[in-house]
Amino acid sequence: MFKNLTIGKKITLGFGLVLLGLTVVGIWSVLGVGGIVNNAGEVIGGNQLRGDMTQRELDHLNWANKVTDFLNDETVTQLDVQTDPHQCAFGKWYYSEQRKQAEAMVPAIAADLNEIEQWHNDLHASAKEISDCFCQADLALSAELQQKKVDHLAWAHRVKDVFVDPSITKADVQTDPHKCAFGKWYYSEHVQHLRKEDPGFDAICAEIEDPHRKLHESATHINTLLGESKREQAAKYYMDNTKP
Repeated sequence: MFKNLTIGKKITLGFGLVLLGLTVVGIWSVLGVGGIVNNAGEVIGGNQLRGDMTQRELDHLNWANKVTDFLNDETVTQLDVQTDPHQCAFGKWYYSEQRKQAEAMVPAIAADLNEIEQWHNDLHASAKEISDCFCQADLALSAELQQKKVDHLAWAHRVKDVFVDPSITKADVQTDPHKCAFGKWYYSEHVQHLRKEDPGFDAICAEIEDPHRKLHESATHINTLLGESKREQAAKYYMDNTKP
């Protein structure tokens, strides 16, 4: 058929085929470029989402550090963190259209985001609970009282040494509960003022007073028994009264 066509028709047909080819190539090019642009958009969107999530994680680590400082740093007297899970940067994103767009772009994250909600809510709620029940501790006082406890353990060991070394005939320890380091603190005007101001603190102090008095007085009774050469009775009294 092609041989029987005139030259004009052959030229027309040739141009027609070329135009058809150009049209096909043009359509393919447009679709191809569009696909590349879409893929690039997904990559850019995915990277942005990853960056945003990393930043939100850092935000919450900083949030947790502030809570830690509130608990451990006596100079921090107010818990200045967001307690509403809807108002932090992650919460605002989580309950916005941006989250829906992210799930549409990466459907696999939907299940993880759903699971995060309760954990995120509990995290922020914990700060409110801490703030409501927290009472600022005097860390210096805590260390001081710990030392007083060590002092009394050493005191008890010196009394015990009387029964370990027969050459020791008297427990050379403080027998007046007002004159040991703890006693001087306990009966000071400062502590008496604290007891009046804080009923809880007063109740704790009240529980300590009698055992502390009996502890020191036990050494007096032990020395009395030792002075009467009643060493076995003195040792028994130590085990039954002083040590407990």
